Amino acid sequence: MKSARYVLIAALAGALAMPLMAQRRGRDRDRRPERETGVARLSSVIGEVTRRHGEGNPMVHADARTPLVSGDWVATATASRAEVRLDESNFIRLGPESEIRLVQLGERSFQVDVIRGKVSYTMLKHGEADVDLRAPNANIVPRKDGVYRVEVAAMDDTRVTVRKGEAEVLTPEHSVILKKNKTLAVRASDHSQRSTASAAPKDSFDDWNQRRDRIMEQDRGPVYRRGGWYPGGIHLGYGWGWGYPWGWGGWGPWGYGGFYRRPV
Repeated sequence: MKSARYVLIAALAGALAMPLMAQRRGRDRDRRPERETGVARLSSVIGEVTRRHGEGNPMVHADARTPLVSGDWVATATASRAEVRLDESNFIRLGPESEIRLVQLGERSFQVDVIRGKVSYTMLKHGEADVDLRAPNANIVPRKDGVYRVEVAAMDDTRVTVRKGEAEVLTPEHSVILKKNKTLAVRASDHSQRSTASAAPKDSFDDWNQRRDRIMEQDRGPVYRRGGWYPGGIHLGYGWGWGYPWGWGGWGPWGYGGFYRRPV
């Protein structure tokens, strides 16, 4: 008799909870910005930042949330910084007096030319994108999630630092796998001079990147590897436990959330 009462209570609780869960999912979708394929966005601007749309057009002032498309240039002035959000897991950041060109903005496929200055690229965990960072005399291809810094001082002087992760650095003559906390300097127009050393200590630009990464990670919420399954939430009380946003549960004195996944 007691067991039948628990079954009835659990069924009623589940029936009442489902509309509330659907309503909550709808609110979460409303809060989460949708990303159009082929469109990036300036997500942070400090100081004077300009944007040029297409070859030959003038540079114009750009604010945070300015949309960016393939072929756009972004540049920063003295004492300025900018962050370009490629998608919810991939970000390009510019230090002072720096410039990039967004060559390709695809679905998890990005190609960015680093024209001058200091640029940092972050792929958050499970970001899973194909990225090609092109300096004048080297191509930098991140091989996993991490933080990658590219400094272009001149057409024949590029410095690549891996703060986290691993990257392949390509020149016409060489291919170098660069590990965490290592720096590769590529000098001379014939690409013949290169040297690898331990990374220099972090500076204020690295600190800013790290702070922005933490903010973006928190804003992103729980994002899991595609195809993977991870534990759901734990729910107290009798009855059916639901994982969020999708899931299955089971019976028990405490209930449980089971497993769910959210595609990246």
